[in-house]
Amino acid sequence: MKKWWLSRYQAFRRFDLPSISRGRWRLSRIDPLSLVSVVFLVSVLMGLATVLAVVFVWVVAQITGSLTALSALFTELFGVGAAALDVTALLSLPRVIGIAVVFAIFQIVVVTVLSGAIAVIYNGIAKLVGGVEVTLLEESA
Repeated sequence: MKKWWLSRYQAFRRFDLPSISRGRWRLSRIDPLSLVSVVFLVSVLMGLATVLAVVFVWVVAQITGSLTALSALFTELFGVGAAALDVTALLSLPRVIGIAVVFAIFQIVVVTVLSGAIAVIYNGIAKLVGGVEVTLLEESA
């Protein structure tokens, strides 16, 4: 006589869940040169994105007339004479792009130098405490 629970077990056995294997890795050292090169490329892309975002904001402000309205507001507040502030001349597109490029270059240099310093500091701390341990799970069918 066949047992009822055995047939149910065999039916569910066809749909086995995948087995999960566990791997433990320890990050004990970061090569400063490889980190600096990767961070340099990422920061160059971020600098380019910064310049493009500033140009986009300037174009939107120019199309909507915000710069002209701001210039009229400053003229009304400070007067028409020598104290008048022409925002449209002050925030011309070449000047805005130049400021954005200078800021992007400063950002690239600072982030790249800091990434190298952080890698060296992490390597020193990892020698003392052993690094960061990461547990990875892998499903196998």
